[in-house]
Amino acid sequence: MTLTDILRELAYPLTQPVILIALLFFWLLMALANYAGLLGLFLLIVLLPAYFRYLLDILEARAHARQPEPPSIEIFSLVDSLWTLFPLLPVAALIWSRHYLGGGESTDAMTQLIAALPLLAFLLLMPASLTILTLTRSPLASLNPVSILAVIRRSMPGYLLIPLLIFAVSAGLHGLRLAGVPPLLLDLAGSYQMVLFCSLTGAVMFRNAIHLEVDIPSSPTADAAAVIGRQLLERQAVASHAYGFISRGNREGGLKHVQDRIGEEADVDGAYEWFFNELMRWESSDAVLYFAQTYLSRLLRMDQDPVAIKVLSRCLHRNPRFVPLQQDRDLTLNLLKKYRREDLLASLANNGMTS
Repeated sequence: MTLTDILRELAYPLTQPVILIALLFFWLLMALANYAGLLGLFLLIVLLPAYFRYLLDILEARAHARQPEPPSIEIFSLVDSLWTLFPLLPVAALIWSRHYLGGGESTDAMTQLIAALPLLAFLLLMPASLTILTLTRSPLASLNPVSILAVIRRSMPGYLLIPLLIFAVSAGLHGLRLAGVPPLLLDLAGSYQMVLFCSLTGAVMFRNAIHLEVDIPSSPTADAAAVIGRQLLERQAVASHAYGFISRGNREGGLKHVQDRIGEEADVDGAYEWFFNELMRWESSDAVLYFAQTYLSRLLRMDQDPVAIKVLSRCLHRNPRFVPLQQDRDLTLNLLKKYRREDLLASLANNGMTS
């Protein structure tokens, strides 16, 4: 990374409205929890899992060159996607070790050095471990030392920027603390540091194409969830590869890459749905709308009426000028009349589609 790239990464959490609003949202709720007594304890139980889930969402989005999405209500669930709660364990262990090893009054240099070792290990290993976790959805895989070392080795030397920049921000926070900055503002700066850690990790991993090139061995005890995680990893790799084609102006090549992958899937309908949702996350609408025309054509011929209407509605919301393929227009109009979707009929009529 150049100096300009580093400065851009440091500013990224503050220059992206979605992330900035989410940062302020969680900071305000955490501040409320700290001053709300027993009610605050309950609020923390709900907030902390959601906060860590959103941090992983940021890492995953940046690792695949996507814009992070706003926090959704699903991240506040205490029972879904339990793998996303795994980072709470090493963070809790880090806090405990800092309190146990460095919480006394001793200023002995050796004691302070020993107290700093868990933090050093955390900063050096957690970026790789969290990357593996987001790719595989498997906590066991994220603890595999072979996989962790493979990720670190493949992403060098940029990987070293993660702990170095976080240390630099920590030094700045220490200076603010000594300067007497109010604790509430220090908490805000700490939240920025957490977001920066995940955002920077994702950016470094994308620059080194970790999601495409690092072979993460499967756990010998992998279950169905691990298999699904591997399938998701492969799909994300295909989507990222297609994004590379399309970003260089080769839309046809990128979409063909996606279609080839869908043709290899056992669950073709599930693959179509996943890639449609994934492409919808991209900033550019061009590729996803071309893909949606093919997807909609399949849905119309498979009599999947509710899904077809949902896809059409999302496409028109994305681009009001969207129209189905020429050979699908009569089927589309008949479908909308059948379900009395006058709103969608009116939208298509504005685009010149009439019966």
